[in-house]
Amino acid sequence: MTELSAKEEKILWYIYAMKHVSRKSLLELSHYKAPTLYRGIEALVQNGYAEVSGSEEYGSKGRPGELLSMNSRHAYVFSICILRETFYCAVVDFSNDILTMEEHRLIPGMTPEQLADIARQDFSEACERLGLAEDLFLEIGLSAVGPLDYANGQMLRPLYFLAGEWKNIPIVQVLQTRFNRKVYLDCNARAALMGNYLPNYFERHQNMVYVTVGNGIGSGLVINRKLMLNHNIILDGFAHMTIDMDGRKCTCGEYGCVEAYVSVPAILAQCVEEMRLGIDSSMKSHMDHLTLQDLQRAVRTKDALAVIQINKAANIFAKCILNYLRMVELEAVVLGGSLIEAVPEFYDRVEQYARERNSSVMFYRSTEKEKNILRGIASEIVMRYIFGE
Repeated sequence: MTELSAKEEKILWYIYAMKHVSRKSLLELSHYKAPTLYRGIEALVQNGYAEVSGSEEYGSKGRPGELLSMNSRHAYVFSICILRETFYCAVVDFSNDILTMEEHRLIPGMTPEQLADIARQDFSEACERLGLAEDLFLEIGLSAVGPLDYANGQMLRPLYFLAGEWKNIPIVQVLQTRFNRKVYLDCNARAALMGNYLPNYFERHQNMVYVTVGNGIGSGLVINRKLMLNHNIILDGFAHMTIDMDGRKCTCGEYGCVEAYVSVPAILAQCVEEMRLGIDSSMKSHMDHLTLQDLQRAVRTKDALAVIQINKAANIFAKCILNYLRMVELEAVVLGGSLIEAVPEFYDRVEQYARERNSSVMFYRSTEKEKNILRGIASEIVMRYIFGE
């Protein structure tokens, strides 16, 4: 690797984030003088980091201007994403494009070593299929369901985890042994944030939060176009924001956390409780094994109980977002996760409630969760590579 100057690092990061970017846009973003910028670009192209990828017109009479992009063949990342019921493996190139992607369902009783063996096989097969030497790859990117102990590279005890009870599992060490290379760990929420932010929102928003709502709640934060890493925090701060000191008991052991009211299990449990108290609902026949799909169908058919519980949860969640916005000055909120995908009415209610009280903040709905996580964890590794971390 050719050592980059601080200015070259900054230029390369903008090229990476923007995917295809003109010299004019780089001048505006970097605030460098033209000769400084052009020397930096020339060095990046000569050393194989970036390349000229096309041209754009400067107005109707303007001459074509060069578009710059990353040299996709410069290096690669193998990304692994562990969810609660499945895990994914992907090869991601230096331009943050997914070249291969494999999905595997977790099996009850599956061990971390078995997962690592499958991932290693995917890696070998992908390298052979793409004709890539393994030494072209940077670190292995691992994004996993929490809670996580970043300092020790452990999955602590993920709830609703199909493989079973993985308690204090040294997943980083297990994978490093299989791959014989360094493994970088982050949570799914932050990885998904980066997968969404680059290149969708990088130019539009400097400060943004991503919140995922599913079996749990996770979040990631971008400030001044940089991902905030709170690797000393084991529990997610947003999920365990207290909304009622004497409220419901949370899975973390405390009382009144937002996750105890807004997560999928919490909403389903509240529906079951209401039905057991005699409230009628189309979900009653599934009461003993109520699922998110049952709730989804009930909301679509305007089932009164389902709609009321979704609106209650959405209002609570919107209030938490508004409180968060009072602490951190943000321009945008991106919401994702299984609840957002399955019940769009929840997202609509959150956005409506929040924007009625803070109209300056933009809301966005995230899609392609798995691909965003795989791209996101790869982008974190590329960022470490660019800035020499």
